[in-house]
Amino acid sequence: MNCGSLNGGAALLHLWKGTVMKVEFAFATGDVLRDKITGYKGTVIGVTFYLNGCKRYCMQPKMTKAMADKGELPEGEWFDEEQLEAVGKKVATGKSNTGGPKSCTAPPSHQR
Repeated sequence: MNCGSLNGGAALLHLWKGTVMKVEFAFATGDVLRDKITGYKGTVIGVTFYLNGCKRYCMQPKMTKAMADKGELPEGEWFDEEQLEAVGKKVATGKSNTGGPKSCTAPPSHQR
């Protein structure tokens, strides 16, 4: 079972191969961030945690008028947590059950 949620501010409960692991994240989905190195700015639409502890965030920039006129969508880009800073207000995220990890409940043996 692979299930987790990134709510409110910082914690992801990650179930992997029957192991419960709590991972702290500095930012949450919906946060508006800027990469300190490139200046890239966007809204967090995804978060990953890798085997060796690397935490990465996928940020999607706002759509420009030129992109909209061409029918293009902005691509998300991935950045390491350490090079990001919060720069804007959190974007509201949906509350509906889409079947993703936010709607997943851990089995009783894994609940704390």
